[in-house]
Amino acid sequence: CASLVYSSVTAATFSQFSALMAANQSLKAATLNCVIFASIGFLGPAMYYARQGYHLIFYLDQSKAARRLAAQAAPDDSRVVGALFKRLQTSASDLPLSGPGISCDFLGDGEEGVVNAILSALTKLTQTNDTRVVATLLHYLHSLDLKMIGNRSIFGSREKVLARRKNTCLDGLSALCRQGDERVLEQVFLFLDDEACWEAALKCVVQISRKGSEHSIATICGKISDDGRSEALVCGMLEGLPELARQGDKVASVAVIKCLQDQRPKVVNKAFHVMMRILEVGNRQAIEATCMHLVDSQLARYASAALCRIGTPGDHYIIEALSPCLSNPLLDDRRPAIQALRRLGVRDRQCSERVLEGLRALEINAGSFSGKRDETAEAMDLLDTLGQVAERGDAECIAVSRKYMHNEDVFLRCSAVELFGKASVQGDEQSEITIREFVHDTSEWVRSTAVVALGHATPPHRRSATLLPFVQGLDKSMRSFAVETLAILGEAADQDVVEMLYSRLSDSYWAGRKAAVFGCARFGDVGKNDLIVQLLDDDEDLVRRAAAQTLQRLGIA
Repeated sequence: CASLVYSSVTAATFSQFSALMAANQSLKAATLNCVIFASIGFLGPAMYYARQGYHLIFYLDQSKAARRLAAQAAPDDSRVVGALFKRLQTSASDLPLSGPGISCDFLGDGEEGVVNAILSALTKLTQTNDTRVVATLLHYLHSLDLKMIGNRSIFGSREKVLARRKNTCLDGLSALCRQGDERVLEQVFLFLDDEACWEAALKCVVQISRKGSEHSIATICGKISDDGRSEALVCGMLEGLPELARQGDKVASVAVIKCLQDQRPKVVNKAFHVMMRILEVGNRQAIEATCMHLVDSQLARYASAALCRIGTPGDHYIIEALSPCLSNPLLDDRRPAIQALRRLGVRDRQCSERVLEGLRALEINAGSFSGKRDETAEAMDLLDTLGQVAERGDAECIAVSRKYMHNEDVFLRCSAVELFGKASVQGDEQSEITIREFVHDTSEWVRSTAVVALGHATPPHRRSATLLPFVQGLDKSMRSFAVETLAILGEAADQDVVEMLYSRLSDSYWAGRKAAVFGCARFGDVGKNDLIVQLLDDDEDLVRRAAAQTLQRLGIA
């Protein structure tokens, strides 16, 4: 403990210094006119030699002693904590070293390293909400200024050293203060305006404040809403807001919506991420502010993702707002908007028309594809989305699906075939004949998708009989797709479907077993659940996971 407050130059210390000096030519040249001190506690003698024109060298390695104490001392050891306090207070004695005509250097860990080590040790050795330590840290934090930092430092400029000390103090307060301590919060709020340490201050506020604290939320939102704040500060405050505010908080919502109208893309982008965690579903102001960014190539992706979270299915305002984005072929990436429409669209003509606009913009001819690969992916997404929003018997949707059913791209053909099955009138004989043509396609994926389309195009009372040949067929891929289709579309009252699913639990193909297991979760014949239990030891990991999830849903495991 004594070495923290008062030190002398021991033989070992001098040996270490000599090694440093030998490697530093500028110090070597000044050795005949310098005085070495091992502690800032020697300020009296130091000033005497400084007035005589000597160069002062402080070789400080006391941070090692602080770290040893933090590792070995018992918590709340008054002797150790007292020594740490005394040394922390003497760091202010650095003040005379900044006077005119005084030449000095810090070697070793330097005063900065010592102070940081002491603050860390105090944090570790004292209990949470130790009022003495908290009061000392607050006092030290408020008293910090450039006058307390020496005029020379190996740790960078005086401003950087000052910033690091403030950050260290605020980190200590974060660790020590109890949650909801308003007295400390009021003091920490003052440092939210300090460019040097606002991030540490924000972290401290988040750590100490209780969830939903009106005072803390209002303070943070006030900083966000103030005009003239730097981009980094606004983004940082936004990022901390979800840790404080509950979903639907009105004050936080107003601040986030204001940021959505900011002219800086990074601020708007951060607001999109925050609004998905704070704003309630259906917030009209937020929806309108978000839709304004759908045509911005930099922000369209994030705006679409945000709409998926706060929008409600069938919201015609959002559907119309997505239209310019979907029909603009020059937009870098329209897929986020397509995904938003898939998430929020419902089966009506308005949604179908928006998707058709997007397909027209691609200008892909039937049977050939001349666009880029990302445009193929867009076409697939549009066809899949159209399958979700198209009404049965929509002639234009059926015509579009026919246009792409013979495309050279395998996966584009798959999307078109499935769309045809979903848009066709159930029970239409000609539609079923058209789909069956693709059951013999050269591509395994197209053949399997044709089975799914057939399931959609067939009336419920004939579905199990129509898919039975595929469930019992030799093509393993078509077999698994048929089982999955029955699991999704099959009627719970159809005993043939239930029996068919349980018979496929022993399928030789793992995907068939997996599809059957998930189907059993929906129909749940308790008398045969022992068959599902056996799949917990299946060779395939995906089948084992499916079995475990199914048993959990059935309330058995």
